[in-house]
Amino acid sequence: LEVKQPVLEPGEALNLVFGEYAANTQRAYARAFRDLQQWANIRELQELENFDPLRMLEYKNQLKASGKKPSTINQTMSALRKVCKVLTEFGYLKENPFKASVIRAEKVDSAASKGALQVSQLNAMIEANEVIHYDGRIAPLLRFRNGLVLKFLYLTAARRGEAADLLWEDIVQDGSF
Repeated sequence: LEVKQPVLEPGEALNLVFGEYAANTQRAYARAFRDLQQWANIRELQELENFDPLRMLEYKNQLKASGKKPSTINQTMSALRKVCKVLTEFGYLKENPFKASVIRAEKVDSAASKGALQVSQLNAMIEANEVIHYDGRIAPLLRFRNGLVLKFLYLTAARRGEAADLLWEDIVQDGSF
């Protein structure tokens, strides 16, 4: 049985597979893998061959000990799981060092994952906007505009990027968009 060597370099293969992911996701995956390499002192991909699931669990525990939030740990481990899966499936690794049976997801406090702003927090932001020192010539305009932006983001739950991409045509006079 002949094992065919991959034609692409590992980095090229990862770029090909993850190239269609959102830019932030690509950066998060790259950062997760780079941080693992730095922690484990991995310079060559072949060194990952000696990286067993217990060592991966040790890395996860180190993230926990360093004060990372459970959701951050889960995102990091999810990224590493996907990267290792791709490297294994395309023959760059003989065995996947990530085993879901050994590395369990962290429990995320449901209250902590609810990122909705409370009305009191919105009011504090609006009040802070009123006392910020703006250029005197356009301060009233900036205060008014920023207050509207804060209220719009709160009331629509729009993300910054979504709000930034809105055009006047997207706004319907009945209040929806």
